[in-house]
Amino acid sequence: RPTESPTFTSPPSSSPTGFPIVAPTETPTMDPTATNPPTGAPNTFGWPSPQDVDLIIRDIEEQRGLIEEQLLTPRIKIDDENLYNFDMFMSALKVFADRSIDGLYFYVGHGVALNYARRKRGLINVAAFLAHSKTLAVHDSVCDERNTDGLEGRYHPLSNSCGQYGKMYQNMRCTPKELEKGMECPPDPGMQISAVDELTGREDDPPPFFCGPKTYFPFTGYYDGETKQVMNDEPFANRGGRMNVEACCWWGRGAAQVKGVCMYGKLNYYLGAKAKKDGRRSLFPTVDFCKNPQAICSGKY
Repeated sequence: RPTESPTFTSPPSSSPTGFPIVAPTETPTMDPTATNPPTGAPNTFGWPSPQDVDLIIRDIEEQRGLIEEQLLTPRIKIDDENLYNFDMFMSALKVFADRSIDGLYFYVGHGVALNYARRKRGLINVAAFLAHSKTLAVHDSVCDERNTDGLEGRYHPLSNSCGQYGKMYQNMRCTPKELEKGMECPPDPGMQISAVDELTGREDDPPPFFCGPKTYFPFTGYYDGETKQVMNDEPFANRGGRMNVEACCWWGRGAAQVKGVCMYGKLNYYLGAKAKKDGRRSLFPTVDFCKNPQAICSGKY
């Protein structure tokens, strides 16, 4: 019968053909063949027209029952059924697909009435967003990121609000490219925020994230997943070495789990008070997401 593991053989010590072994040439002997670049971009994404948006919206509405059942239903029944629902998603999709943000839009296909491939591409983009959102937030019916990074599977640092699994959210900066220059939020050491309590009733989970200056929280401890107690008698570091929560208000929020000073900065630049200040169209002109990132989970927007 065959062995449990494959048999390994040693390479031959000399050429099996009897001919001398010749070392490969270190440099090519001729110039590589040059090819002309493609004359056009085959995957161009065009601006969707109002007719494109309306058609895709009708296609999605026809699948309402399936989407609600498979993508917008949390695994645990909760009292508040309006955290993520179909009507709110469709309302937001119409806004973002119809070029309501200067220079940006959610792609739902272009020229979809006459081109089924583009129509399918737009629907796939919508499906990908919904699937991603379910994985990040809808499945557990959360808005604020949960403390899931337990050291040794048991000890959850309270400083995980600064970042989990080795990431540090205040260090998630925008690139120095001119396009993103000045977009990120400046970390505020004096900011003090608490996450929203979960709606799922999981009493054995770590407490919600919070942040605040070291004058209020000189150090932070951990939550013991076995004893179900918060131990805050001495400093306890997360994977990134943080033992306090100063300027650590940038944890994930919302269906897309926006996190980090760059993502919040972009949100404010395109949708919030920064857009209004610069004279651009803004969906939330009175909301400064850099000064109040918790606005995402406030239930108002």
